[in-house]
Amino acid sequence: NNLTRSGLKRTLVDELVDDAEAKRYAKKKFEDLQTVRGAKGRNTLAAKKAMRRPKW
Repeated sequence: NNLTRSGLKRTLVDELVDDAEAKRYAKKKFEDLQTVRGAKGRNTLAAKKAMRRPKW
């Protein structure tokens, strides 16, 4: 173990709880980003299809 004494948690349970919280936060942020990016992608795709359509 390369962590210093101050870097360690008191118990294994504390480490697991902290890790679960970090995972939940990262998952939430990732989902938020995906919704933003997905919406942007849908608009871009619709615009490209509109440009491909014949004008007459």
